[in-house]
Amino acid sequence: GPDERVDLSVFWNHKFKQDKTPFAGAFVSHQLGEADIYSTSQNIGTGFKDQVTFNASYQIGPATLAYTFRYFSPVVTSTDGDRIPAYTYHDLQAKFAAGEDRNYEFYVGVINLLDKQPPVVSDLANQWPGTNTVASTYDLLGRRFYAGVRAKF
Repeated sequence: GPDERVDLSVFWNHKFKQDKTPFAGAFVSHQLGEADIYSTSQNIGTGFKDQVTFNASYQIGPATLAYTFRYFSPVVTSTDGDRIPAYTYHDLQAKFAAGEDRNYEFYVGVINLLDKQPPVVSDLANQWPGTNTVASTYDLLGRRFYAGVRAKF
């Protein structure tokens, strides 16, 4: 109908390589498919071959429901070769606009809807202090809820 709207978007990032050379002529570190390990100071971020983010929202009148799906391809740790499987996260948000010009917006949401826990990596010495996972990459906090109000003046 005239007061309905559907928005869909997909963002796909595919890496063909991820190499690091600290200076000209130095050894090239091939990091594609490797997890970012803290103590080695070698990786420039986890080398996911594929990352996908899918967003969908449905609006009817002043109400909107939005969903986000995030996918991270499998990687291995460079120190032990532990395999970390593909990871997915799901987020959900509901919004309601109010006021004559819809200048007030009330929203609630949940991040990591299914409470996906980060992968446990066996080589504890090579992780961010106080963790047993690749803390720079995966969600450490688990499911979390939020709510808020926006006002336009």
